[in-house]
Amino acid sequence: MVFTRIGFYKGKSYAIKRLKTEKVEVTRSLKKDLKVLRDLKHENINQFIGASLDFDSVCIVSDYSPRGSLSDILNNNEMKMDEMFIASLVFDIIRGIIYLHDSSIGFHGNLKTNNCLVDSRWILKLTDFGHQAFPTEWPDYHGFLSQERLNEEIWENLLHRAPELLRSTIGFSEFTTTNLQKADAYSFSIIFYKLKTKPNHSTFGNTSLPPSQIISRLIEYDVNAEDTKPFRPRLETLPDDCGDWIKNILRDAWSENPNERPDFKVLSY
Repeated sequence: MVFTRIGFYKGKSYAIKRLKTEKVEVTRSLKKDLKVLRDLKHENINQFIGASLDFDSVCIVSDYSPRGSLSDILNNNEMKMDEMFIASLVFDIIRGIIYLHDSSIGFHGNLKTNNCLVDSRWILKLTDFGHQAFPTEWPDYHGFLSQERLNEEIWENLLHRAPELLRSTIGFSEFTTTNLQKADAYSFSIIFYKLKTKPNHSTFGNTSLPPSQIISRLIEYDVNAEDTKPFRPRLETLPDDCGDWIKNILRDAWSENPNERPDFKVLSY
């Protein structure tokens, strides 16, 4: 199966992603950002090959992962995932994020199951980071809520995004690198939860609410309210064999207060 648009060069296949960015000017700053992406080399980072800037749209070229994304695996009912396999995927994510956080990029910013790729050796590799190179206009999620034309798949992907990012009207520039690293911790918690509740095939577990309504609750939650709790997946949905340490990680990592979310180096132990 082929999971994305691919191209071939010298007998090897590469993934090609078309961005919703108009033709960009090749500046010294852009060349520097692209070199930073090209120099990133880690077992759990999908290798950035280059970018095509000569056509009407910008295309990113990277290594192709023949197993598809983590989302493809989770949606495959025939795929059996035991605890060892899940643990391997989780620690691959943690190692990849630690590498990005320690790099000059500093954060991922768009961590979700679609951006966790699995290669032929079943090693998970992170992709779609480095937003500094090709910045796009930050979506107005508040405005999106009144637009019926957006399908539920778009909302489903946004369920991985930290609430403070959903509420932002500016984008990444509003946050420090530390803030964005904490947002990555939230995104990780949603992926971890989804891995542990795979039979449910729902990002937020056992809920009848469509993704768009969940996003609405996340955006409109009053952070100063003392008598209400933010909407999160139900820990009761987790399998009976899930230890309290897993529940504690999830509870801490999706905390409404970013400062309470754990550092990934702590999660690696």
